[in-house]
Amino acid sequence: MSEQLLECLFLRSQEEQQIILEQAKERVLSALPYMALGLAILQAVAWLIVFTQEIRHPPVGEFVTADGVRLHYLSQGSGRPVVFIHGNDGLLQDFKVALLPAAARYYQAIAFDRPGHGYSQRESNRIVTADVQARLIHDALGKLGVVGPVIVGHSWGGAVALAYALNFPDDISGVVLLSAVAFKTPATAGSAQDIADLIPVVGDLLISSFIVAQRPWVELNVSDEFSPDCAPRDYVDTYTSLVMRPGQVKAYAQDDLTLNDTLVRMSSHYKEIACPVAIVTGGADQVVPPDLHSYPLSRAIPGSSLTIIPGAGHPIELTQVEPIMNAIQQVWQKAATQAISRR
Repeated sequence: MSEQLLECLFLRSQEEQQIILEQAKERVLSALPYMALGLAILQAVAWLIVFTQEIRHPPVGEFVTADGVRLHYLSQGSGRPVVFIHGNDGLLQDFKVALLPAAARYYQAIAFDRPGHGYSQRESNRIVTADVQARLIHDALGKLGVVGPVIVGHSWGGAVALAYALNFPDDISGVVLLSAVAFKTPATAGSAQDIADLIPVVGDLLISSFIVAQRPWVELNVSDEFSPDCAPRDYVDTYTSLVMRPGQVKAYAQDDLTLNDTLVRMSSHYKEIACPVAIVTGGADQVVPPDLHSYPLSRAIPGSSLTIIPGAGHPIELTQVEPIMNAIQQVWQKAATQAISRR
């Protein structure tokens, strides 16, 4: 083949490539309005879903403002105060299923939506760590006139309960930790999805896609947590509806990404916790494995007790009422003994 022919074919090939590129650009540009319209529709559908779900599931409790942040809480019963703090992602309805009414027979049982979860507000101008959340709940309890509570924290809420005990040792009667996150592990580091959810615009689109497409999967996953028992229909519907909202998803993501720094800082001080502490965990917990959290935590906190529920998984706050109530009673009894010894 001659050099002239090769050069001709090469030039022709370049011209064809240029034409193909120009055509591709034109197709992309012509598709942009439709893409924008599709994204706008996605956002609108997600907003409509959130709007209708909030109408169907309004706040079940009352509100108290602490340091300018409006927190949603539910209080039942009377007597010595027991405060419940849910995990990630969760809401106060996690305790309304069984624990709150059980505790309300003997105590003033109070459950909070953590900042950004359920119907509690979350500050947007700073990182809301477990320490910040503990302070907000402490200040809220002060506003409500609650003195010397036992704090019950499940999973991520266990980190808030530990922060409460370390930061306000004179204002707490004891702690009950349910499958609590206590130490830094690879699983507590957050994920790429958490980072993506917090990126402006991109995160909003990802969350909108999640809201529109993932409800059946989330509902099935929540129902499985009660297996082999039948899940309460009202709880499953409420949980699925309220956790699938942009604000809550972003709160969940930020909580995940800030947890390890808090755990590293707190873990060296667990030995300083002097109030009564009861640790309760499921022996088959795969989310917060007891050998990485509850077992070493029981060794780190002097005088703490450890209850292992054979065969139980992570969401023990939903189904394991009796051992948790026993732990709460045990902590109150130890608190009374400590009070007598200090006189």
